[in-house]
Amino acid sequence: MRAKLREISSATEHPYVRAPFLVPHFTFFLTSPRNTQVMSGPHSQSKPTIDSGGKNCYGDDNNRELYQRKKRSVEYLLEGTSVRTNRHLARFASAPYLQRLLNDPAMSNMLSRSGRKLRKEIIEAYGLLDRVEALLLHSDSFASQPPVAAASDPSSQPLMNLPQTPPALIIDLCSGKGYSSVIIACEFPSTPVLMVDNNHKMKVDHIESLSNLHFMLADILKDGFEERLCDEIDRLMLLPQPSQQRAQNRSDKKLEGKSEGLSFVNGNFDQQLCTPCNDGLKSGDGVSDAVNNSNDPATTSPPTTGDNFFRLGPVVMVGMHLCGQLSPHAIHIYSKLRHKIDSLILAPCCLHKIYDANLKLEAKLAGRDPFDDKVKQLAQTLGKVSGVIDVNIHYDESFRSNTFRSDEGGSGCKNALIVGTRY
Repeated sequence: MRAKLREISSATEHPYVRAPFLVPHFTFFLTSPRNTQVMSGPHSQSKPTIDSGGKNCYGDDNNRELYQRKKRSVEYLLEGTSVRTNRHLARFASAPYLQRLLNDPAMSNMLSRSGRKLRKEIIEAYGLLDRVEALLLHSDSFASQPPVAAASDPSSQPLMNLPQTPPALIIDLCSGKGYSSVIIACEFPSTPVLMVDNNHKMKVDHIESLSNLHFMLADILKDGFEERLCDEIDRLMLLPQPSQQRAQNRSDKKLEGKSEGLSFVNGNFDQQLCTPCNDGLKSGDGVSDAVNNSNDPATTSPPTTGDNFFRLGPVVMVGMHLCGQLSPHAIHIYSKLRHKIDSLILAPCCLHKIYDANLKLEAKLAGRDPFDDKVKQLAQTLGKVSGVIDVNIHYDESFRSNTFRSDEGGSGCKNALIVGTRY
C-alpha cells in the first residue's frame, strides 16, 4: 500500500484529491487545516485563534481571550430594543457601574442567563429599587397616607430626586443569586446589603466583588432564624466599613454551611418552580399567625438607643417573589423584628396549594383573580402588625409577565409590590 501511494504521489500533485479511495482516513485527518494545532505538537510557540473575519490568526494572550470569549446574554440585551422601551432596563443600560459589572469575571455567570430570564431579573431588581428610593424620599409623609391602598404605581418614570440619606441596611430574603442585592449594593455603596438564602449549591463568588454585599446561609422557616437575623443586623449595623469584615464573612459562611440545616428555600430562578415551597411546613405558619405575636412583650419593646445610634437611614427588608407560605412568613419575621426593621417590601408569588385552597375557590366563584385576592390579604395582614402605620400596594407596569410572554407589563402582569412601614 505504501509503495502504491508513493507511486501515485509522484504522478499527481494532490493524490488524495484525484484518488481518494486509495487514501486512508487518518491521512486526511493529519493533513486537514483545522487540525493544524494537532500537528504543531507540544513545542509549538503559538496556537491559532479566530479573528473577526473567521480566519486563523496568531496573537498574544489578551487578543486570544478577546477573540474566543462567547457573547453573553447581557451583550445581546444591551444591543436590543428593550433597553429603550422599558424604563428599568434603560436605567440598567445607563448605570455608571454597568461597565464594572460587565468586566468582572465573577459576575459573568449571572449576566449569561437566557435573555428573557435575565430581563425579568433586572426589571424586578430596579422595580424593587424604585420602592426603596420611594421609602427614603417620602418617609416623612407616610403618616398622612391611608392604612391600606391598592393603587397603580403613579411613577411612570424613574425617580428624579434621588434620596440624600442612604438606607442603613437592606435585607434580601430568599435572595437567590442576588440580582436585586447586587443592583442595590451598587446604587448604595455605603449601605450593607445582606442576602439570605439556604441554597448551599448556589455559586456566590460574585459577593466578593462588592465590599458592602454579604451572604447568610439560612432557612427563614427554621426555628431560631429571627434570633440569628437579629444578631446579624447588629453586627452589620456596627461595621464602620463593610470591607473590613470580608475575611470573617467567608469563614462564617463555611461554618454555617456545616451547621445550618439544608432545606427547601431556593431563590435560584433555574429551579424556581414553586414546588419546593409546599414541603417542610409546620402547623402555625398560616397568614393569621403572622400577627399572633404582635402583642408579645418580647417583640414589642420600643427601640433602644443602641438600636438607632448608628443609623443613617431606615433598615429595609425585601422579598422578591416569595412562593406560597414564604410571603406570610416574611410578614411574621417583620412583626417579630419590627424594633430592628423599619420597612418591608414584599412581592408575593404563587399561592399555596393547601393553605390558600379556600381563597382560590372563593375568588374563582366570584370571578376574581386569586392572585389579586392574595395580595390584598397579605396587605391587610401587614397592616395589622403593631406599629405599622402605612401599607401600600404598587403595580409596576414595567414588570414582565410571569408567563414569559413577549409583551411586558400591562394589566395581566401578576407582579405586586406590597410596602409596609412603621415610621
